[in-house]
Amino acid sequence: MSASADIFSFRFFQRGCVLLGALGLLVFGGCASVSVRSVDVEKPPVRQPAAIAVVPFTFAAGEIDVDREGDALKEFEAEFSGYFAEVLAERLSRFVAPAQVVEKRPDRPAAGTWIVEGEFTRIEQGSRLLRASVGLGLGGTKLETRSVVSVVQANRKFAPFLKIETTGGTNAEPGGLVGPLFTIPLRIATQASSGLNRDATRTARMITAAVQSESRQRGLNPAGRPIRPKPLGRLPIGTSGSE
Repeated sequence: MSASADIFSFRFFQRGCVLLGALGLLVFGGCASVSVRSVDVEKPPVRQPAAIAVVPFTFAAGEIDVDREGDALKEFEAEFSGYFAEVLAERLSRFVAPAQVVEKRPDRPAAGTWIVEGEFTRIEQGSRLLRASVGLGLGGTKLETRSVVSVVQANRKFAPFLKIETTGGTNAEPGGLVGPLFTIPLRIATQASSGLNRDATRTARMITAAVQSESRQRGLNPAGRPIRPKPLGRLPIGTSGSE
């Protein structure tokens, strides 16, 4: 087979990958981002919090699909939950109010403090190989959360006022084998390093955007420029919360 025939065959393979990925995106709604599935509000506070405490999220039983088990799985859960809590606290500090991570729900927090806690309801690691080589939704990850924001009342009781559910994953962008030949090494390296940590960052952004949006609607004057969550089923165009 001639060199030109080899190039033609490879280009044909690339186009086939693109079409296959595009079909997957249409059929499965393959997300390259995280969206807010639902926001429920009940008796919101009337004052902006002086502080926010972020409790590391827990894990729903039987909803974790990663390549670890036993002690390695416990280590993954601790590291992932800790990473997510830090990212969420940093984001909340920038766009809502000063936030910090606490090991568990505080026993005697100051009245008016907001408490953010929740759980990862679904985690799928996907296939690093497929993401790195083909991408376009193939081998993508999945991360879903359910969070609750409560305000500490004068009697030290916790009053939940905001419930947020998010869903999303990685990757809809092409992998290393889809695109110009000279970009293959860079694409493979980039896609192989992407995954659940990227989903965690995006999820923290959406939770923060939902909290800030609800706060602004009620005149609570949260910190930072206005940001908006991306509702499920809508394109990320014009949603500054995804930055």
